[in-house]
Amino acid sequence: MSQLELDAHVVELIRNRVANGEYPDASAVVREGLRLILKRIEPSDGGRVIQEASPSYDQEAARLIAVNLDQDVVERIRTLVDEQPEFADASAVVSRALYLLEDRAKFFHLRKLIAEAEAQIERGEFIRWRPGMMQELLELGRQRARDGLGPNPDVL
Repeated sequence: MSQLELDAHVVELIRNRVANGEYPDASAVVREGLRLILKRIEPSDGGRVIQEASPSYDQEAARLIAVNLDQDVVERIRTLVDEQPEFADASAVVSRALYLLEDRAKFFHLRKLIAEAEAQIERGEFIRWRPGMMQELLELGRQRARDGLGPNPDVL
């Protein structure tokens, strides 16, 4: 194990993934995120990380907390910081890794919802679109808002 200082917010995100049982420990969380980063390194572009939209990381506002990670994970993080100008420090690498993990989880969830919808259609469990339906759905949404209910998170 090696100790690495990361932004407190990043450490909290790692701990949450371990606490909810997605991963056995912090190293497993970060290792999987790093795998996703490394898949996005474009050899034809001089080995640079393919740029994608992700939340910005404010190095100046960071409050650092030491976290213990497996040595191989720490070495990969340090290599990315040294070789990829996109990453100012270890927290930027791990923040990006966690963003990619969340993005992947959303993608798999969406695929599951699509498969469920296709199965419902095959069973005939659907409503055909008809004139006026959009207005009904808008009114239903407004009523949910008045009742203090937010939209279904699957439609956001």
